[in-house]
Amino acid sequence: RSAQADNAVSETNNQEAGVDEPDFVKADSRRILAIADGKLLVISLASGVPKLSGQLEIEGASELITYGDRALVVGSSYASVAPATGRYAPEQISRTVLTEVDLSDSESPKVRRSMTLSGTYRTARL
Repeated sequence: RSAQADNAVSETNNQEAGVDEPDFVKADSRRILAIADGKLLVISLASGVPKLSGQLEIEGASELITYGDRALVVGSSYASVAPATGRYAPEQISRTVLTEVDLSDSESPKVRRSMTLSGTYRTARL
């Protein structure tokens, strides 16, 4: 078997070949990555039996895109810009949070950098 065949995995039904789209679960031949309860979970497949090998809390996390040993986790946060007045709820603005995670050590995923942008996240492609 070739090395390429050993690393073969099923792929998400992407709209365009060769273009990765975000999801809350991603898998390759070594691991499964999942977003659950505001955490990035790294599940190792090395022993042939799935085992939670690492996790990282990322507030507001909802989706991820992977590229090699990196993941871009996309999330949302909200900030109040005006207090509640009378019958009206506080005015809030939506923010999109992008967090780049280094997955080279599956037992200890690390945030490499994070960026917060004004606005609402809709979709992404890589």
